[in-house]
Amino acid sequence: DDGVTDAVATLTHTASGGDYANVTRDLPVTVRENDTAGVTIEPTALSVVAGRSNEYTARLATEPTGEVTVTVSGHASTDLSLSGTTLSSDMLTFTADDWDTAQTVTVSAARDAATGKVTLVHAVSGADYGSVTADPVVVSVVGFAGQQPTLQVGVSSSAQTLTVPEGGANSYILVLGSRPTGDVTVGVTLPTGTDLSLDQAELTFTVDNWDVAQTVPVEAAEDDDGVTDAGVTLTHTVSGGGYGSTTVPDVEVSITENDEAGIVLGERDLTVAEGDAGGSSYTVRLATEPTGEVTVTVSGHAGTDLSLSGTTLSSDVLTFTVGNWNTAQTVTVRADQDADGANDTGTLTHTALG
Repeated sequence: DDGVTDAVATLTHTASGGDYANVTRDLPVTVRENDTAGVTIEPTALSVVAGRSNEYTARLATEPTGEVTVTVSGHASTDLSLSGTTLSSDMLTFTADDWDTAQTVTVSAARDAATGKVTLVHAVSGADYGSVTADPVVVSVVGFAGQQPTLQVGVSSSAQTLTVPEGGANSYILVLGSRPTGDVTVGVTLPTGTDLSLDQAELTFTVDNWDVAQTVPVEAAEDDDGVTDAGVTLTHTVSGGGYGSTTVPDVEVSITENDEAGIVLGERDLTVAEGDAGGSSYTVRLATEPTGEVTVTVSGHAGTDLSLSGTTLSSDVLTFTVGNWNTAQTVTVRADQDADGANDTGTLTHTALG
């Protein structure tokens, strides 16, 4: 893992015996290096709210031959400060023992920081890393010093979208961008007629906890329809504490469907006695609730000794609706008597339409 091109090792071949005594031939061998020295920075884009902090990590891509230092700069004369258990004078140090262990850099923004972007750059030196360059980290500072208080909404990776699995839950966070003058209430509005529900539709921030993120859990009910639900938009209303005219970005919620349309057979292998008037039966139902009428046509028995019947079977067709989709319907299979003395086999095919 060292990323260093190895020196040429020469293979020497010496012959002995007969008239080949002391005959030698050398073969130079060059080892082609497949590792490239580098510094891995994750992530390379960071968002920090005024008065709070966020983190990124750095590690080496290959084992160095000695000590390697990564110096962080670009934050001087800004509202940002750096810290970290392994950071000393804005410098990270890696050795041959810990080169692949990620080291954390904590980026903090002053409480009165103003909105803007700061680019942190990384200077690499030492061992065989002298010519290596590392990616910068672009820090977006979210602060509103001297401006009207503004509510910041964070949804997972700062995106205003949320995916909730059917029958499960996910959440996003809300946090204020600056200290309010009193209690601030944030209401979350969920449209009616959806499969979503909220555990808490109203959050309250005070002058003491305004910078503590609060979680909004969103749940999606289990259904049987096998249809991907349309996206749902959550909206927010804000009042109190000097935040009365504040607007909050909407959160677009999509539900991940966990049901798959299909035909469920009660039997997958059926034995029918030849000439038995009672025959043998199996059941058919749908796997998910349809949006309308669905017909299931049974085929594969034409030209054979088999015949089909059933109280709900009409012209070899079963009909399912949104009211009876999960009620099993019975198909009876009979085999005519013949004199050939051989066991017949056949496959019944079921085709859904609708």
